[in-house]
Amino acid sequence: MMTKIDFSSLYSLLGNLHSRVPFGLGSRYALPPFFVQIEVTHRCNAGCPMCYQKTKLGTNDEMTPEEIKHIIDQLPAWCVLSLTGGEPFIREDFAAILEYGLKKKRCTILTNASLVTDSHIDLMVRNKLLLMAVSIDGIGDTHDGIRKSAGLFDKAVETIKKIQEKKKALRTNFPLIDIKTVIMKENLGQLTDILGLADNLSADFITYSVPRHMDNLYSAPYREDIREICGALPSYPRLEDGELELLTKQVSRIRKYSGKTKVRFYPANMLDERTLGKLYRQELSPQNFRACSLPWSRMSISPHGDVYPCLSYLVGNARRESLASIWNGPRFREFRKCLERNRLSNFCLGCCNSICNDIAVEK
Repeated sequence: MMTKIDFSSLYSLLGNLHSRVPFGLGSRYALPPFFVQIEVTHRCNAGCPMCYQKTKLGTNDEMTPEEIKHIIDQLPAWCVLSLTGGEPFIREDFAAILEYGLKKKRCTILTNASLVTDSHIDLMVRNKLLLMAVSIDGIGDTHDGIRKSAGLFDKAVETIKKIQEKKKALRTNFPLIDIKTVIMKENLGQLTDILGLADNLSADFITYSVPRHMDNLYSAPYREDIREICGALPSYPRLEDGELELLTKQVSRIRKYSGKTKVRFYPANMLDERTLGKLYRQELSPQNFRACSLPWSRMSISPHGDVYPCLSYLVGNARRESLASIWNGPRFREFRKCLERNRLSNFCLGCCNSICNDIAVEK
């Protein structure tokens, strides 16, 4: 069986090669997508303040399981499928969607893990779900307070324990478990505690990310004019000097961790006081980051079938058009052209997939 480190390295390498080849050749056309994210719903049983989808609750016009299956059927054989929300398990018919996805593709899920049943666990482990990303932003009441839902922490931990027990019983490594933690004022003093929890739960990964105020540039309404995207500015939560000092101390301790859980930070290369300070003081510009090739390998699809690259720029609708016609259609190519010409838009700064250029930061 492939180890977690092998999987992580291989996935990153293949994804990078898949997008970098056409990007490096200067083509605005792309190979068929390597990674497709389907938001099966915008509904959720939590109320996270940092979530950019909290204004989009409701069941109106969500794609049916058959519509989602039709999208899955159009994906290339090598494509990795991510099923997200909202909270995907809030859909009563999610098991049918998940089962179909697992039979057809390598799948991942992003969830708060509070609505996962024993039958869901059996389905995921037996069919080797590739990875389950579980949001945990604090220990106990801290997590529940951030997510505005009592008991969420205990349910998430219980779900992870059950999955690990099932994996052991069936002698499989899958699904890999990735603890997702958003860094914010409320949990600055618990970042190492969350790492300890991940270690105790035998999680394969823990991923820390820096939040931004997303406004609606990652959500509906989707922009028709690309200039609205490329000219927008991000907004980071401010940290006082003492809070930034606490964060850098926590990060320093995390860097010294040598356990089995693999630690990741988003954005990457944000592991020192100088760079973290520049990020939170909003002193970084697109020139401080490497050029991005992700729109040459990834696409996202909303619960209503709207297709967008990453930012809220509408490139088509999967209910009315084929994915192939959207993927290399004029609007997707226009987005790639904008990114190619400008390296990054201002709003890309701090994206989970952005990579800071250390040399540029030091200037």
